[in-house]
Amino acid sequence: VMVLPNRAEALCVGLGCNCTVTAQPISFDDYNPFSSNPIFATSRIDVSCGALVLGALIGYDIHISAGNGTALNRRMRLGTNNYLYYNIYTDNTYTAVWGNNQGGTSMVSDGYLLQLLFNTTRSYTAYGRLPGSQMTRAGNYSDTLTVTVVY
Repeated sequence: VMVLPNRAEALCVGLGCNCTVTAQPISFDDYNPFSSNPIFATSRIDVSCGALVLGALIGYDIHISAGNGTALNRRMRLGTNNYLYYNIYTDNTYTAVWGNNQGGTSMVSDGYLLQLLFNTTRSYTAYGRLPGSQMTRAGNYSDTLTVTVVY
């Protein structure tokens, strides 16, 4: 089972800056519905920005969309009525659901000093958790999420 980023968007306003965002898929190991053990997986999100203004300090927030469910109850889908619930978290304590800082979710915020004509790249880990004991049909489940960086 895997979660694929649908698209990555970078929204940059002012200072002549440009940004790119890349997100790698989260791929969970094979799921056994008879096991109560959760499955964990990680992914990397890279944010790379540059500016035309030397020494511009830029702050940003990283949001992850809800996908097939809600941000607090994400679910991968097989066909139209088969689901596996999972979620994406901001760190390895699995307590803060990564969303857009609304409805009980959190977001990752960061910032740094941009250098003239040189891009600065920061990497962030997305922590995935697929709870055990979900009785569902066998098959390839997937979900599509959008990663957005807001300046």
